[in-house]
Amino acid sequence: MRLAKVASLSAAILLSGFVAQAEDPERVLDTIVTSEDNAPSVEDYIAEPTFTGLEMSPNGKYVAGVRRDGYDYYLVVADLEADELQWTGTFFDDIIIADINWANDDRLIIEAQAVFNSDSMNLMDPKDWFDPTLNRLLIETLYMIDRDGENLIRVFEGDEQLDNIYSDTQLLDVSLAYPDEILVQSRRVELTNRRSGNFDYGGADLYKVNINTGAFESYVRGQKRTQSFESDSTGQVKYRIDENAAGNRSNYYVANIEDDGRIRWSKGASVSMTDLENELDQPFKINILAPADEAPLFYVRDVPQGEDRHAIYVYDISTGEHVEMIAAHPDYDMGGGFIDSANGIILNPNNRELIGVSWSGRKAEMLLFDPNLQRHVEALESYFGDQLNFRLIDKSMDGNKWLLNVEGPGHSGFFALYELDKVKVTELGDQRATLAGKAAYSTKIVSYKSRDGSDVFGYLTLPFGEEKGNHPFVMYPHGGPQARDFFQWDSTVQLMASRGYAVFQPQFRGSAGFGKRYAEAGYREWGGIMQTDVEDGLKHIISEGYVDADRGCIMGFSYGAYATMQGAVATPDDYRCALAGGGVYDLFEMQRWSRAVRGQNSSTFEYWTTQLGDPNDNYDDLINRSPARNLDKLKVPVFLFHGKRDNIVPIEQAEMLRDRLRSAGADFEYVVMRKAGHQFGAPRTEEPREIRQDILRFLATHNPTDRNKLKPQVQ
Repeated sequence: MRLAKVASLSAAILLSGFVAQAEDPERVLDTIVTSEDNAPSVEDYIAEPTFTGLEMSPNGKYVAGVRRDGYDYYLVVADLEADELQWTGTFFDDIIIADINWANDDRLIIEAQAVFNSDSMNLMDPKDWFDPTLNRLLIETLYMIDRDGENLIRVFEGDEQLDNIYSDTQLLDVSLAYPDEILVQSRRVELTNRRSGNFDYGGADLYKVNINTGAFESYVRGQKRTQSFESDSTGQVKYRIDENAAGNRSNYYVANIEDDGRIRWSKGASVSMTDLENELDQPFKINILAPADEAPLFYVRDVPQGEDRHAIYVYDISTGEHVEMIAAHPDYDMGGGFIDSANGIILNPNNRELIGVSWSGRKAEMLLFDPNLQRHVEALESYFGDQLNFRLIDKSMDGNKWLLNVEGPGHSGFFALYELDKVKVTELGDQRATLAGKAAYSTKIVSYKSRDGSDVFGYLTLPFGEEKGNHPFVMYPHGGPQARDFFQWDSTVQLMASRGYAVFQPQFRGSAGFGKRYAEAGYREWGGIMQTDVEDGLKHIISEGYVDADRGCIMGFSYGAYATMQGAVATPDDYRCALAGGGVYDLFEMQRWSRAVRGQNSSTFEYWTTQLGDPNDNYDDLINRSPARNLDKLKVPVFLFHGKRDNIVPIEQAEMLRDRLRSAGADFEYVVMRKAGHQFGAPRTEEPREIRQDILRFLATHNPTDRNKLKPQVQ
């Protein structure tokens, strides 16, 4: 790794800010730019964030963050008390800076990742880091550095056992009780198959590391299957977390400190882990959030038996019992969305005290328990206006300075400093430099009644901030289906709005975030009420005069792709075209695949049976609700795309629909994203740009707007 101190950053990565007074009740940030001339390009929308990970020093004088310029990473630091905000940076080569933490006011901890080719065991070229066709091994490591870029030390550097390619090192804790040391855990990585690049992690051990010298000592030894540890605000280890032999549950152990300082572990609760391989939605599992003030208590997000919505509880990890409910909402699940970085709880970063809760209803909301602090929250809500959310990401030790992350449907995100005593907001920099100062589009929350009288709502984004009018539109149902859209930045929605389309995102029954009953209302309703909720949303925005009934298309990914094709065959007169990616199109064949490939007793087959129905008992329903079986009703052209490496919905679903479209003589295009999995193109490849350009071209062909027209071909 090469390191260089940069006195002043180049113009491409230089940050600047302005000061605005929050006490002015008329002051609202202008997030909606209406000039057609500065509409972002496709490349602007798909570019990754350039400014991330801001953290404030304990005294509130300095702020540090991560700045990216292509594959180059910088640690950047600014003096918040200087007359002019000026960022200086330290350049790191050959690593990914994942996160940073202040150890004290002068020294920082850098959490970094090195990427190795698991075939050669050599460091990979940055341009190949995310290439899914290559076997790679991602190893985490830690650096310690002064805020001025001096005195760089890599944790465990030179140690024969711990400083090698097979050691994965992570920061566990920075405690103000021990200002000169940090707790670091290290796990040995076992390469199981060099040909396939598969590897397993061994047990984690815990070490105390001096932040100034790098000297370290063994602190706590883990077991063979130890994943990690948890400590309290004083730096005392309180819990050990092991995975079970099957790798699908986390077993919690509570530390009992003996008189001689030794730890005796007592087994506590066992918690189901997320199925990472299949990425199936498991919305009703307990989420272990953070240790509470005293062992063996944790804060959790859960839906206990008999309850309908996620609430925040105090949970006894030794017994698996809910001790106390902290917060619940009558209409929405706690947690979720942009505002929530910890699934519903807001902790004081200095002492980990629970100071508030957050949730995403129709918008992101948060509540601080201290009424004096909540008044500042309300003032900031008024200041930022109805198109922006904000979340508290850090605060100074004295509590007077808050570091905020701000974003919304019409803004891709920026960081800001809020000083409580001055009631002053200072912008610190945009998260995405490619979108700074370019056009953005506002979003409306639209409520409507379904045909059976149920209350449903959706998000309507209008081109260039325009109100009602005969806009061409794109109906855009979300994936999942036990997922949801949020009132926040969505680059795909903004891209289509920039080309003149109104975009509607219905939160149909079956969506997550609105309680268990609302989500379970979608079980075995693919093509049923989930679909009619989409249809009723379209009827509403037409009747309200927002869109032109004769100029619409429907588009979706994953479950949204199913809803797209089902809409194209069930209500073909509603749309001019359909664009579907990564979807299920034959429900019966999807069930056959999940049983054959994953197994009759697998969680995957159980999931699909819950969602769709049993293939033996519900054959007729599965056939009737499969768009691939009803193409005789199709009237519109179809754009079909799928990732070749998709391990959630097999590409055979798209190939089968392609063949049946061809047999039916349908007008269609088919694109295979060869490096992508279940996604809009593999990251850091040409695919995300190409597939979006294809989408815009297809829309321009079949549903043109004044801003999305095909250019005449030059002969």
